[in-house]
Order: sequence, then C-alpha cells, then structure tokens
Amino acid sequence: GQITTIVDYVRGAFMRIGKSGTAQDETAAATRRNTKFPDGLEGDFDSGMAFYIANCSTCHGVYGDGKGPRAYFILPKPRDFQHPAARHGLDRARLYTAIAEGTRGTEMPAWDKVLTPQEIANVAEYVYRAFIAPDDTGDVSVVR
Repeated sequence: GQITTIVDYVRGAFMRIGKSGTAQDETAAATRRNTKFPDGLEGDFDSGMAFYIANCSTCHGVYGDGKGPRAYFILPKPRDFQHPAARHGLDRARLYTAIAEGTRGTEMPAWDKVLTPQEIANVAEYVYRAFIAPDDTGDVSVVR
C-alpha cells in the first residue's frame, strides 16, 4: 500500500498524471467518486465524523494532517490525508480496508475487531469527504 501511494504521488507530482483539469483527471475523479464500500454499505458522514474526532484525530489530527497530539510519539508518522499522495491514491474502498485491517508496520490498528462494517464505512466516508476529495463531493470541507 505504501509503495502504491508513493508511485501515485510521483506520477501526480512529477509526471503530471492526474493534473487537475485534464480528461484523465476527470475520469480518475469520477472513478474515485463512484468507488463503493463492500456489501453495498453506504457511509454516514456525521456518524463517521463523531467517531473520527473521538478516536482517530489523536493520531491523524482534527484536520487530517497527521498532526494529532499522539503523532509526535509515533513512527512512522500517521498518514496525512491532506498530502497529495494520499489524496491521489485513496478512495472509499481503500480507506475502508485500511480502517478495517489496519496497516502493517504502523500503529494503525485493525478496527474490524471492535467496529461493525457500517461503523467502518461511516469513518471512511468522513475521511474521504472531509480530507481526501472534498471537491469531488461538493459541499463538504473541514474549516481550519
């Protein structure tokens, strides 16, 4: 997963693949918007936000920038959802999997042991709409 994120970042930052305004970018954005959760789940933004603030923001930060109060003590650092590589490489399905299964070699736990699939979809929906692709979803943004 980390290698894919790095490749996506290099392609987006240096090769201009997915540069805003291109037909390829519009296709990628449409594909990302249409990515679904497993088993037909629909994420609930508000429920996901409440869980994220209470549990995830301590590492990932209130603004999804990886600068939560615990981040100082964590290596590797928590994912910065605002970073171009994350914004380019993550969609709803990848977020769902990362939340459910955790991330090996990091302190990101596997939440599928304590959350229902619906609760995982809710958190993934919040992270996606608030940090990854606020422009893809229209009216949602996190105010600093």
